[in-house]
This record gives sequence, C-alpha cells and structure tokens, in this order.
Amino acid sequence: MLTGGVVVATAVLTGLLLWLEHTAALAASLGFLVLWAVLAGAYVLAWLRMRAVASPLGLHGDGVVSRSPYGELVVPWESVESARVEGPLLRIRIRPGAPVDHTRLRPAAWPVVEANGIRITLAALDVPLEELRQAFTVQSSGRVQVA
Repeated sequence: MLTGGVVVATAVLTGLLLWLEHTAALAASLGFLVLWAVLAGAYVLAWLRMRAVASPLGLHGDGVVSRSPYGELVVPWESVESARVEGPLLRIRIRPGAPVDHTRLRPAAWPVVEANGIRITLAALDVPLEELRQAFTVQSSGRVQVA
C-alpha cells in the first residue's frame, strides 16, 4: 500500500512539475515530500504498535483471547463461527449475537471485529500453520477447525 502511494505521488508530482513554473513546482515538490513523510511515519508507527503486542493470540480450553493495540477480546469457543487462513492472515469469525467479552476492547474497534472477524497476520504468530491447526482442534475440543 505504501509503495502504491509513492507511485501515485510520483506521477502527480511529475505532472505538476511539467505543468507549473519552477518556483511553484518546488513548493509542490516540498509539499508532496512532507505529505509522503507523514504518511510513511504513520504507517511505521502503526506497524511498531502491532509488533509491540507480545502475545496476539491465546488459545485456551474455554476460548480464544486476542490481544492488539486496540485492547483485548475474549471469545468463548461456542461463539466462534469459523477460523480460516486467508493468504497471510488468520481470520476468526464470530457468530452474530454470540456472547463475547469485548469490555477491554476500544469501543470503536468492536463493530469492525463484529463485521470482519478477528484478523491476525500469520507472521506475528510465529507458529507453523500445521501446529496452529492442531492447537485449534485440541483447545476447542474439535469444535473449530482451521480451514
């Protein structure tokens, strides 16, 4: 995503340089450079916050515990609708209206989780996929299989 933004910004900047005079082109160039630096910095800060979470996923006998910079979410196994690997992500869907402890989660984050499920990058889990599948099966007593 960051690379796509750089390509678009470069194309716009090149167009402005061809269209504007030298002083205005320099001002536009500096403006785009500052904008790119702000966006890149925001991306890096978000990435660092995600990496600061020591244990993003916990599988226990009573349910799933998901931790993120947005808080902690506890989902009983009965409330888990499905778990599947989608490219580089593990997505855990929650049954609509099911009991979930989201009191330690930022209020603005719950509607996103409710609609899209819990999404965790596999790189952050640092566990081979087969071991992850086995852990889901064992901890959920066979109720949840990772597809």
